[in-house]
Amino acid sequence: WVNGSQFLNNRVADVGVVSGILAQEVYVDDSIFLDSTGVNISTGSGSVTTSTLCGCDVAVKSSGPLTMSHVAINAMGPNMVEVGGDNGDFDHLTIGPYYDGGYIGLMTGIHAAGSADVRNSAFVDLGRGVYFEDASRVPGSVQFSLFWDVGRTVVQQGVSGELPLGRGSLVADPLLVQQTGSWLTPCTSVDLRPLPGSPLIDAGDPLTQDV
Repeated sequence: WVNGSQFLNNRVADVGVVSGILAQEVYVDDSIFLDSTGVNISTGSGSVTTSTLCGCDVAVKSSGPLTMSHVAINAMGPNMVEVGGDNGDFDHLTIGPYYDGGYIGLMTGIHAAGSADVRNSAFVDLGRGVYFEDASRVPGSVQFSLFWDVGRTVVQQGVSGELPLGRGSLVADPLLVQQTGSWLTPCTSVDLRPLPGSPLIDAGDPLTQDV
């Protein structure tokens, strides 16, 4: 378990025990990753909750089932979040780019190898919001989520065009305080809170409770 921790300016290739975190069966809560490689769960399942990841190459990568909730991400990666197994479960994520690489306009918010369920989340300034890699599977659901300035919202390998947005989802400006970061606007200045009048306010699944 990692709880209440900060990883600052910690860039280590994925060959050691720490890449931000590189480990098996990782559970991260209430932590901050700034200019770090992020969380790489090499074996088994894991979860990341109530955390901020900014300036990471890939914010969270898991080879197995992954649960994420109440997480803010500004990453550089081609993929912000990668889940290699089935049973990806994502709730209350805000995902946008950190412009410090060659992937501008090509970034994917969530890249799922199998199925995944996404709800109460926002995707901003990306090439793709959610990408389901396996063309042979039912991809999962994307509900009560917002997309803004996203080239393709929800797509699946082998399916032309975009998949229909699920219940309660919309395309609209989220009106965030500061939704992207770059070398000109460091992570400490990124503020993904909604402004007054944001369409995110009270727009999530009514059966889901905020923290």
